[in-house]
Amino acid sequence: MTTVNVEGVGLVQLPDNMTREQMEAAIALLPKPETQRIRQFAQGATMGTADEAEALIQSQLKGTKYEDELASIRSKLSAYKKAYPVEAAGYELGGAVAPAVALAPFTGGGSVAAGTATVGPQLLKLMGMGGLQGGVTGAASAEGDLASRAKAGAVGTAEGALIAPVAQGVIKAGGALINGVIDATRRRVGDRGAKVVETEINRLATESGLTTDEIVQKVANGEIMAENATLQDAVRAFARGGGKAATTLKEALTRRPPALRTQAMNELQAGLAGDLDTNVLRSYRLGEQELGKLEKDLYTGAFKQGGIVSKPMLDAASDALKRAPEAGKAINEAYQSATGNKPFWTVTPTGEVKWDRTPTLQDMEIIRRGVASAKNAAFTGGYGEVGKNLGAAENALRTELDTASLALKTARDTFAQNRLASESFDAGRKVFTKSADEIAYDFENLATKSEGAAKAFRAGVMDALRNKASLGAGKTMMQKIDDPASKEGQILRTLFPQDELDKMLATVGRASQSQKAATAILGGSATAPTVFNQNRVGMNISTEEVAGALSGNIGSYISLTKKALAKSSPNLTDEQRQQVAKVLVSEDPKFVMNALNDQSGIKMLQDRVAQLFGTAQRVLPSAAAITAGSYAPNISGGLLGK
Repeated sequence: MTTVNVEGVGLVQLPDNMTREQMEAAIALLPKPETQRIRQFAQGATMGTADEAEALIQSQLKGTKYEDELASIRSKLSAYKKAYPVEAAGYELGGAVAPAVALAPFTGGGSVAAGTATVGPQLLKLMGMGGLQGGVTGAASAEGDLASRAKAGAVGTAEGALIAPVAQGVIKAGGALINGVIDATRRRVGDRGAKVVETEINRLATESGLTTDEIVQKVANGEIMAENATLQDAVRAFARGGGKAATTLKEALTRRPPALRTQAMNELQAGLAGDLDTNVLRSYRLGEQELGKLEKDLYTGAFKQGGIVSKPMLDAASDALKRAPEAGKAINEAYQSATGNKPFWTVTPTGEVKWDRTPTLQDMEIIRRGVASAKNAAFTGGYGEVGKNLGAAENALRTELDTASLALKTARDTFAQNRLASESFDAGRKVFTKSADEIAYDFENLATKSEGAAKAFRAGVMDALRNKASLGAGKTMMQKIDDPASKEGQILRTLFPQDELDKMLATVGRASQSQKAATAILGGSATAPTVFNQNRVGMNISTEEVAGALSGNIGSYISLTKKALAKSSPNLTDEQRQQVAKVLVSEDPKFVMNALNDQSGIKMLQDRVAQLFGTAQRVLPSAAAITAGSYAPNISGGLLGK
C-alpha cells in the first residue's frame, strides 16, 4: 500500500499498482471535511476558548450536553487542521492578532518591538511575553483535568517563549530585505545619493534650526543652505576637507557675493535714482562755474525777447530803491562796473527816485537782484525786520517783471530749479558725513520744497553709495545697510521709497549674509568648531547629543558612542561629500526639497512598507505565540468540562 497526504482529507492509503490517473480518480471520490475557518479564527482571537464558549451556548440552546457539543466542535476543528494545516494555522494566526494588540501594552509587546530583541533584557521581555500568551492558550486549548491543562500550559509556555523572538526576527529580517530592495530602486530610479549622503544632508538641515519648508522657501528667495549662519562651521569643515566638495563650495561662495552685491546695487539705483535719465543726472552734477554759465545763457535769451517796462514796474522799482538807499548805491556801482555805462537813476535829497532814461527789462532785473542781495545781507546781519521789508519790495518788483516777460519768469524758475537740484544732489553725496537725525530733518525740508529736490538728493545718495562700493569698504557696505542700528541703515530706511523698502532690504540682507558666509567659510584658519564638525561629518551626531554627553547625561553619552562606533569609515567619500556640497550651494528649491524630503511614489511605498513591518513587529510575535500555544498537547477535557 502507498500512503498519500491528500489536502482536505489527510493521510490516505492506496494500492501500489494504481496508475497516476487511477490515484487522482480515487482521491477525487474521497469525502473532504467541512472547513472551519470562522471557528479557527475565533480560536485564535480568544486564545483557545471559543470552542468551549460555543459548546456552552449550544448546549443551553439545544438542551444537549456540554461535553457532547464540545467534542463535536473539537472533532470538526481537528479534522480541519489535519486536512488544511496551512490554512487553519493562517486563520488562527489572523485571529490571534486581536488579543496580541489588546495585550501588547500589558505584556511589553508595545515597547520591545521597536528594537531588535536579541540580547539582554529585551530578549527576556519578549520571551516572557510569548511564554505567557502561549501558556494561557495551551492551557485553554487542552482537555481533561487540571494536571492535563497544566501540562499543556507548560508546553504552550515553552513554545510561545521560543516562537515570539523567532517570529520577530523573521519579520525584522523580511522587512529589512524588502526595504533594502525598495531603497535601492528609489535611489537608482530617483537619482538619489547614498543613504549616508541623505543622512548627512538631513543632519545639517536639522542643525540649521529651520524646517524643510523654511529651508526650501529661503532657497526660492535666493539664499543657499551653505550661507546659513548656524551651519557656517559645518560647511567650513567641508570646504577645508579638499576634493570636489571644496571646489564646489569655493566656486559658489566666490561667485555669489559680488553677484548679490550687484543685484542689491541695482535695486538701490532703481529706488533712489531709477527714473532719472542721464541728462537730468548730468544737470545735478553742475558746478558753480557751470551754473553761472547756465544762468547767463538763460537770462540773455530772455532779455533778447524784451518786455514792456510799465509804470507799475517803475513804481515798484522806485519803492524798492527808496527802502534800500545803500543798496541803490551798490547797484549803481555794480551796474557801471558790469556795463561801463553810467547809472540811469538818481535819488534826490528828499528821497525821491529820478529816472534819467527809460530803463530796460534787464535794468529792472539788475535792480531786483540788488534788492534781493540787500535783503539777504539784512537777515544775515541780524536785521530781520529790515530784511522782511526789503523782501516785500523785491517780491513786488519780481511780480511785475514776471508779468511783463514770461521768458524772464521761465529763465528765473529754470535756473532756481537747477541750482536747488545741484545743491540737493551735492548734499546727498555728503549724506554719510552727517548723523541720521540730521539727514532725516534735511530731507523732510527738501521734500516740502519740491519733488525734484528730493529726487536730486536721493540721486546724490546713490552716487555716494557707488563711490563707497568702488572702494575697499564695498564688501562690508551691504552689512552696514542691512544693520538697522548703523548710520547707513538708518539713513537709507528714511530715504528709500517706503513701498519698495522691504524688497530692497531683503536683497541687501542676502548680499550681506552671502559675504559674511564667504568670509567665515573660506577665510582665516581652522577653528575648534570647524575641527569638531570635520570629525562629525557622516556620523549624524547632533550638537545636543554632544552637549548632553559633556554635561554628564548618560543617555546622550550612550547615543553618541553608538553612532561613533557604528561609523564604518572616518569620512564620507569624495563623491559623497560633493553630493552634500551640491545641495548646500543649490539655488534650485525643487532640488533641495527632493534632497531633504523625498516625496516620490517609491518613497511613499517605502515608508508604508516600513510602517506595516513596524506594526507587524509589535503584534505578530504575540499572535505567533498564541497560535503556537494552541498546538500544545491536547488532552481530553475542557475548561468548562469535567
